[in-house]
Amino acid sequence: MPAANLPVLSVVVHAHGDRAWLLHDTLLALAAQTDDDLEVLLLADADRESGGAPEELVGAFAKDFRARVRRVVGPAQGGDRLVDLTAAEAQGACLAVLSEGEVPLGHWAAELRRAAIAEPGRVVYGAVAEQRVAPEDWQGRRGHAAVGPVSSPENPRFDLVEHLGHLATFAASGGVAVPRELLAELSPPEDGPGWDAWAVLLRGALRHGVASTGSVIALRRRWDGVGGPAAARRAALLARLDTQGVAVLPGLLQRVQRLAATRDELLARVAAVEREQAEAAAAVTRREDQLRRERDEATRALADARRAVEELRHSTSWRLTEPVRAAGGLARRLGRRDVRR
Repeated sequence: MPAANLPVLSVVVHAHGDRAWLLHDTLLALAAQTDDDLEVLLLADADRESGGAPEELVGAFAKDFRARVRRVVGPAQGGDRLVDLTAAEAQGACLAVLSEGEVPLGHWAAELRRAAIAEPGRVVYGAVAEQRVAPEDWQGRRGHAAVGPVSSPENPRFDLVEHLGHLATFAASGGVAVPRELLAELSPPEDGPGWDAWAVLLRGALRHGVASTGSVIALRRRWDGVGGPAAARRAALLARLDTQGVAVLPGLLQRVQRLAATRDELLARVAAVEREQAEAAAAVTRREDQLRRERDEATRALADARRAVEELRHSTSWRLTEPVRAAGGLARRLGRRDVRR
């Protein structure tokens, strides 16, 4: 491919043969990008039988999009690293990796490109929203259903302290794009065979800086019951960086990480207490409303009873039967006198 025709962005999409609906969503979102200056590397697992599902899905798209999709055989168990394989195949100036369940929004590629051009030589970061999903059967076919609302980060720009605090929770890959010449430096072999965007962002922030798009550019679907990222490996990375003089003071990164994590835990506890307070206040309000309704109903019933008594007293039948009631009263009094005698 001539240099003038090389894409700006190479996008790695992991194609799981048993999750074709996820791959379809991701490819559909990539085909609908407002900026189509990208290529798609469809990474298929070498040690998993994927059949023809990826090829069939790609074949359903328009010709111009199909021409920008290439299949790359991924690493088998214990084989080559994802970064090494994709770096050798990628032709774009930057590389991005979409993990399972991530869907880029329509302006994803345009925002990554804009930030990369504005601040060349830096890792590019865009915020990723999240939604909890769970497996669901769709008339005999495997699928998923949302089980929670979409949550977006409060700060869409990259913040190193926030990033350190998310050591045990950060799992979004689709918000990161890396200049291809920095791949080997920012994702070395000690990171393992996969792609850890948290580690890539950390190294990029410390060594080259991070260019933020300042907006949410992708949606990550978080599966209920699925384990989180490799926190132990990330903690070991922090320890190594602290001994390599990357930070100003030895151990600074680990101390900041602990403080940020503690702060996040306290914020979560405060939010939980506030939710409990709000629920308790709502319960009190509901009980007060119930008691107010019961009081109003009793007041109305009492007023109805009083009105019925007054109507009875002023009725014709009540007046006509007054002599009978008087005679009955006299007989009862005489009867009591006879008993006393």
